[in-house]
Amino acid sequence: MSLTQTIHRMTSWAVALAALLLPVPRVGAATLKQVATIDLPGPPGKRFDYLTIDYNHRHLRSAHLTAGLLYVIDLNTNTLVKPSRVSPVLRE
Repeated sequence: MSLTQTIHRMTSWAVALAALLLPVPRVGAATLKQVATIDLPGPPGKRFDYLTIDYNHRHLRSAHLTAGLLYVIDLNTNTLVKPSRVSPVLRE
C-alpha cells in the first residue's frame, strides 16, 4: 500500500470515528439559547443590519443603520458599553 493510500485510509477512519463520537442533537432541539436580554436606547427597530464579535475585547457590535446607531455590548457582563452615532442608511 502506498503512503498516499495509507494516509487516505487513516483519515477516513478518523473522520468516521469523529462522526460517531460527536453528540447528535435531538429532533426539535433548539440550536440557539437566550442568555440575556439587553435594553437598547434609541428608536425601536425590527432588525439589525450587522452583528460582529470583537473577541479581543469580548464585545458584540450591533449596527442599526436605519437609526444610525452602533451598539457595543460587553459579552462578559451582558451590558451596553456605549451607543455611537453612525451615518444612517436610507432604505426604500
